[in-house]
Amino acid sequence: MRPHAVSAPKSESPTGVAQRAGSRHGDAAMPRAGRRPAPRPAHENVFSSGDPKADKKVARGRMTIDATLDLHGHTQASAHVALRRFIIAAHGRGDRCVLVITGKGNPAAPDRGVLRARFRDWIEEEDLRARIARAAAAHQRHGGDGAYYVFLKRGAH
Repeated sequence: MRPHAVSAPKSESPTGVAQRAGSRHGDAAMPRAGRRPAPRPAHENVFSSGDPKADKKVARGRMTIDATLDLHGHTQASAHVALRRFIIAAHGRGDRCVLVITGKGNPAAPDRGVLRARFRDWIEEEDLRARIARAAAAHQRHGGDGAYYVFLKRGAH
């Protein structure tokens, strides 16, 4: 003969549904009708999307940098135009990884690193974002804080 199993006493939750006393989850254990996960944004930030392993491959020399753009000496306007032309041309050639050197900026200037800050805005523009899979800060030997790897999507637009 099997011994009789003893269950924990039941109590009623505020919703009127019986549940076992001592339940760690209370109402959380009940199914949540009508609740859906939060919708994903239309596109993720270019710095948080893509494959982060690619950053390490480039830094270690296992992936080649197909082209480099140095924005030193540019004004904001000329740097923006140069960046747009560079990304569009590199994508058209089928390049997969390019290096953009923005520079760190003048430490004495109050608006230090203007091109560096604007770069993040420029690559989020719709026509460039459509060509870019991911961007990441470059390894020290490729420019460190003053440079970025830009990983381009496959195929030409």
